[in-house]
Amino acid sequence: MSAEVTPAPTPTWTGATTLDSPTVLAHERARADLRSIVERLRELGVDFGSPLADPDTPRARAMRLAGLDALPAGEVERLLGITGDRLVAHGLAMRTDPDTQGPLLALSFGVFTVRGIAAILPRPAGEADRVYLANDTTWMLELLWPRLRRGARAVDLGAGTGFLAASLTQRFDQVVATDVHPAAAATARLTALVNPQLAGRLHVVRADIAAGLRPGAFDLVTANPPWVPSAAAVDRDGRPVFYADGGATGFELPLRFLHAAADLLAPGGLAAVMCVDGTFTDGRRPVAAACAQLDEDGFTTEIVPTPLARSHPGFEELARNRLPSLAAAGHVCVFVTRPG
Repeated sequence: MSAEVTPAPTPTWTGATTLDSPTVLAHERARADLRSIVERLRELGVDFGSPLADPDTPRARAMRLAGLDALPAGEVERLLGITGDRLVAHGLAMRTDPDTQGPLLALSFGVFTVRGIAAILPRPAGEADRVYLANDTTWMLELLWPRLRRGARAVDLGAGTGFLAASLTQRFDQVVATDVHPAAAATARLTALVNPQLAGRLHVVRADIAAGLRPGAFDLVTANPPWVPSAAAVDRDGRPVFYADGGATGFELPLRFLHAAADLLAPGGLAAVMCVDGTFTDGRRPVAAACAQLDEDGFTTEIVPTPLARSHPGFEELARNRLPSLAAAGHVCVFVTRPG
């Protein structure tokens, strides 16, 4: 006869379960602590673009903390040099009851750092209000970087956390990041805040795609717009998931981004827009048709597959499940060049 095992109690968390970016942005002490946390994580060697050799080092524990893991509260305080009470009070962390596990402490945000650029990523508290950052952001850089020369002005439309826009400062003198969602725009401003080396060069504005930007003014335009059909872009409770909703068929919003990106290009400029290249059962290909129209208007377009098909072989089936009228679908980056 085996002895019954009593399951460990589920810890009860207090504090901020996700970062309220607009609130943190509005409070000087919270902003100062956020800058201090990111600076300390940098000092400890947090960089998700570098391999981690030894899992039992301060760097490894700092990487876990930056990656949204919970650690013993005392260890977090030693790593960051800030008390747990202060982190919780400023909306930067959450903590378990001392009687459950020690207690544990976890940041209400992740710090995604690659090659010196840090992005603030609020802990997902629900799909409906999530600020988006995922593998396709790094795929954009992977596809884009070999094509780039140094330039004066770049803009990232629908910037989310602001990581891509911040990364573009390595090649461009001035970079603008736009997003219409207030939480995303505030988060991108926090990303600018924790990268002081970019002061005066990264500018975040709340705008609907390219509203208020001057046509023909940018050497580079990037965008990774939502592409999920509206009916499928909902969470478990049926609430709309803003970052995923691409319109009735999922092509409406990406096409708006694509045309806006082309309009913003200066002579010789390059745009890169990630989207789904889908073929309907009646033969229509909205993205290919938009590229053909841009070619007729004097631009040069190229449709390049992203690594999604390799990493998610079931993507096409997923796309057809979301929109049954699709016969085929591929995840692509559309490059648009305006003649010099």
